[in-house]
Amino acid sequence: MNIAEYVRKMREKRINMVQTYEQYKTIFLTLNEMFKDPVGVQTAIDYQKSLQLAKRDHHGFISTVKTEFQKLLSIRHCYSENDYKMALTQASTSIRARDQYALFLTSSVPERENYINAISLPSFTHSNAFIITHYQTIGNYVDFIRLITDYESDIVVCMEPLSNVEFAYEWLPTATKHRTVTPYTIQLYQERITEIKRSEIDIVKEESSDGPWSIEIVEPMLTLTQDYSQTASQILSLVSCVQSLKTHNPITVVCRDGAALCGVFCAVYNVIQQLTIDEEIDVFSVVRLLQTRRPELCSTLEEYTMIHNALMTYIES
Repeated sequence: MNIAEYVRKMREKRINMVQTYEQYKTIFLTLNEMFKDPVGVQTAIDYQKSLQLAKRDHHGFISTVKTEFQKLLSIRHCYSENDYKMALTQASTSIRARDQYALFLTSSVPERENYINAISLPSFTHSNAFIITHYQTIGNYVDFIRLITDYESDIVVCMEPLSNVEFAYEWLPTATKHRTVTPYTIQLYQERITEIKRSEIDIVKEESSDGPWSIEIVEPMLTLTQDYSQTASQILSLVSCVQSLKTHNPITVVCRDGAALCGVFCAVYNVIQQLTIDEEIDVFSVVRLLQTRRPELCSTLEEYTMIHNALMTYIES
């Protein structure tokens, strides 16, 4: 393998091929990733065969998924403290925003800083399709509202029923009562309950000439557990709902620590996009890409199995 010679030959035909050091370095980094673990794309038909294996030999299927997951962990990116300089200046949390993908609040609110523990994540078609963060603690709800409005996110996906989360009580309005989180007023416009719950709310900022910012909050009706059928159904309902809304703005995904279940939602969303567009499936590479931005995403075998279970349910249906 002679990269320098191959680049030289390309440049004989088109002189502007690989113009910079960064482009040349990318060739080496890409090959390094490829040699760690080659891409293993499956067609929908091949993936369906794995479903048949799961039905005949459940333990064999779980063993295959476990081996794949262990491989994923063995090549997962490891970052140093230098990658989290901004997060290190804030209150310490176990899951931090890597500087390269950290999001900062741009709106001005007295006595509030512009840092929030949130990052952007890619979908299959857009490099910054998702914003993921954790439930804010008491006294910090205004930063969550700022995050949504600053980045014009009009869909918020919560990975558990908000009735179970203290985070919702102080800022989420009801049919009879609006909420004030200075300098914002939040009103419930409409609520729909099926397999999942959808709440349309308007956010108005004091002394702003802009009109209300409308968002849709999507949440499961049941707590997501390791129960195969229940969890797969709830995750697919969340993904299906969000995909049907067809937004061009970032989708905010929220969970307790900014990782657990957020990664499951984004991975299932991305693999279904991949299947729809390319008629192929590669769960391993989809999760691997998410982990380059936040290594803690899909970091347990239970979460990785959830993704496969949801996809199996999706294909069978």
